[in-house]
Amino acid sequence: MARKKTKTEIERLEDEIHELESTVVQLKQDLKKDTGVAYDSMKTSLYNSKEIAKDAAKKQWAHMRLKGEEQIQATEEAVRKQPLRSVGFAFLGGLVASLLVRRGGRS
Repeated sequence: MARKKTKTEIERLEDEIHELESTVVQLKQDLKKDTGVAYDSMKTSLYNSKEIAKDAAKKQWAHMRLKGEEQIQATEEAVRKQPLRSVGFAFLGGLVASLLVRRGGRS
């Protein structure tokens, strides 16, 4: 009777080992599948982030370009309204630049 009990316990242990092996194999397959899904998800997220950043940069560039053009038009309008003042500023700017260049050459 002890021999039969021992055999039954051995069979039970063998069954548990086979079940454990199949569980490990299933876990390995699940990990492989989940890793592929996670990789694809990260790749998609990265692509989406890149596109979002690209769109934001395009919008910012267009906005800055528009603001620059508006500033140029405002400056041109100011020159048209007060040409003598603009010539005076240009003259003063040239004078300051000339003085700076001259002093820079002496050192």
